[in-house]
Amino acid sequence: MKKWFNNASVSDTRMFMIIMALTSLLTLFFSLFLFPDPKVHEALGKVGSNGGAMIAVIGSISGAIGIVIGLFVTVYLQFLLYYIVMSIKKRTMTKEINQLAKRSFYISTAISLIVSQLINIIAMLIEQHQIVDTTFTIVVTVIQILVTIGLLYGFFKYLVKDLQVGYWIITVVFVVQLVIALMPIFSKYSL
Repeated sequence: MKKWFNNASVSDTRMFMIIMALTSLLTLFFSLFLFPDPKVHEALGKVGSNGGAMIAVIGSISGAIGIVIGLFVTVYLQFLLYYIVMSIKKRTMTKEINQLAKRSFYISTAISLIVSQLINIIAMLIEQHQIVDTTFTIVVTVIQILVTIGLLYGFFKYLVKDLQVGYWIITVVFVVQLVIALMPIFSKYSL
């Protein structure tokens, strides 16, 4: 594992981005066409066959666009955090180190999304319907967070070779993603 972290390349980034896109699109296909949420299925039935198909296609396209935009926003927010931490720590930022950090963010985000999408696909296949459960969503999100911070740790230790900055980034990413994951619980008990 140490050797892989140390030698992660542009081709690894591309490969995981492609796999992430494919698993996300597969999850999207499963949730829109094979195992739609019963409320969505009922609404599509009211629209009619042609209108329902059009809504499903538009949902697929917008979901795919959302996946790509979400990935880039996540990575660039992590990179902004990296830039802030490097400025606070008064570390020299070279183009090479910045590229390694950005590669770390892309690969760790892609792999964590792959893991969560595969869990969702397996759950849909087992249950034969889309799981719209707060507990399940939180468990999958926590697994995704743990994968992300584990990968960021490995990348900052072996590829970027600046674990002190990595600890700052891992801590902030962990806290922010955990708060986002727990928001459904807090919203249940809000006034």
